[in-house]
Amino acid sequence: MEKSLPQHQNIYIMEEYMKNQHNYDDMLNLPHPDSVNHTRMEPEKRAAQFMPFAALTGYEQSIENTAREIEKSVLDQEKGTELFEST
Repeated sequence: MEKSLPQHQNIYIMEEYMKNQHNYDDMLNLPHPDSVNHTRMEPEKRAAQFMPFAALTGYEQSIENTAREIEKSVLDQEKGTELFEST
């Protein structure tokens, strides 16, 4: 069960919160700064930088190759077992 603070501490915390809540009010309505040295990035390019990427290039292909090799070895073992049993 969660332990609650005494009432006077709750009031103090709320008062402090209310005092600090407006610390940045003067900045809320400022215009967005535009750089003099850099033009704004096009939305398409900006979105592209957050797109997923293949961190491990060749990983998927390596997994597929390993799966094929395992399947082949299992099939070869099954064929060997069948040949052994049929003789």
